[in-house]
Amino acid sequence: MAGGLVALDEKGVEYSVISTSGAGVLIGLLYAAPDGKGTAKELRREALKKPIDMSINDLIYNFMDWFWFYPANYKVFHKPGALAELYTRFAQMLPKTEGRTEAERFFNDSVDLVLSIFCPTDLGPWSRGMCQPPPFINQVVDFEKLRSFDGHFYMNAYCLEDKKIELFKKDKITAEHFQASLSLPLIYKCFELNGKHYIEGSAVDTICYEAVLGELYEPAEGHKMVKDFRGRESPDRYRLKEGAPAVDTLVLFDMLGHKELIHEPRHALDALSQLIIVPLTALTEDDTALFVAKYKQKYPGLELIGIPVDLHGEEWKESLEWRYSNAKLLFERGYEQASKVYEKNKGRLAP
Repeated sequence: MAGGLVALDEKGVEYSVISTSGAGVLIGLLYAAPDGKGTAKELRREALKKPIDMSINDLIYNFMDWFWFYPANYKVFHKPGALAELYTRFAQMLPKTEGRTEAERFFNDSVDLVLSIFCPTDLGPWSRGMCQPPPFINQVVDFEKLRSFDGHFYMNAYCLEDKKIELFKKDKITAEHFQASLSLPLIYKCFELNGKHYIEGSAVDTICYEAVLGELYEPAEGHKMVKDFRGRESPDRYRLKEGAPAVDTLVLFDMLGHKELIHEPRHALDALSQLIIVPLTALTEDDTALFVAKYKQKYPGLELIGIPVDLHGEEWKESLEWRYSNAKLLFERGYEQASKVYEKNKGRLAP
């Protein structure tokens, strides 16, 4: 996703609306509100490379793998507990190298590994999640900048009390909303926000087509009510709401294809990764197929353009690994694919 966004940004593509869910929430925020000083384009292109740096140096990762330690990403997933959260905040303040060379990345990741080993935790049989809420977001995103982003910005989360998807909008989004949007069950406990509890929105609605389009469109005059296969009624045609941006193209930064991801797990973490990702990618494909089947009738003039992932052979089996080399490869493939898609769709994507 990050590599694809950089490629289209270099071509001058701009977005009236950005809708995010799951891990895409991080990528969307890095695009719309990157931390730092400088021009928006310079900052966002630099920020979108930071997911590569969230991976682990190959030497350290391979060492853990060789000696039968499950190679979890200790830079992204942190032990739970009140003391652990204080410890993590302190660890984040320690100085590090810039991480531009292999040696600097090895040093930084070694320090993070030692710090994670000695981090206290209250993880036990009654814990409701294996990790603390993602603590790194304030280091890479400026939420004040998000308020002035020139376009609509949404992230979704599922509210357990209301039993429905809730959209968070740019004027209200904080680090806590990000953590609520990323609280995938088992990995993170349900996140409490304003007296309600939330889990990751993509666990219920991976792409969130209908909720976002409901913000932009309203039933057209003279519409008829039609029923879907579940018996739910909805209008057969929609029109843009007054004041809504005239969206004519949806760009979908697709998730990894689920069929190629499925393989015999190498260890428990590999199995857990597949358990999480494979159903989500399958849901994404099904949701998109259903949406395409009906949107041309309900939303005339709206076109959907997908940015697929192009990997080969064994690269699919390694695509969920947290190695630095793998993250760099995924970024480059996303960049290449988005560049190809742009050339084929200049008529709609060109500024």
